[in-house]
Amino acid sequence: MPSLTIHGRVIDANTLQPIENVHVYAKNSVSLFNNIVMPANGTATNSNGQFTLPSSVAPDDIIVFTHLSYGKEEIKASSIYANNDVWLMEQAIPLDEVVITPTKKTNPMKLLGYGFLAALLIYAVVKKQ
Repeated sequence: MPSLTIHGRVIDANTLQPIENVHVYAKNSVSLFNNIVMPANGTATNSNGQFTLPSSVAPDDIIVFTHLSYGKEEIKASSIYANNDVWLMEQAIPLDEVVITPTKKTNPMKLLGYGFLAALLIYAVVKKQ
């Protein structure tokens, strides 16, 4: 069976703008690392939404596209090879409420670090809404 070099561009279906940092990998190329399933041969889109998989794939392989704001999309490699553009729809991801509880850490730098992470999390949740 011939192999394909998969490259293309990932676009937001609503805004028609390129999507940066979309993870792209062949579904059959996953491996187990510390009991976590990781793509063995994957890549991420650049600031123009462009990607090239680092290894060739079979036309029947499934290519997976994942992004926090867009969820997960699976497309047959031969479809991407023929079109080169992949369109993703933004998906609202429901989140539970965030509860911040004080800790009894005495090191002020650690408290600042935890507070900063909590502020980033709150900012990310508010920005998505």
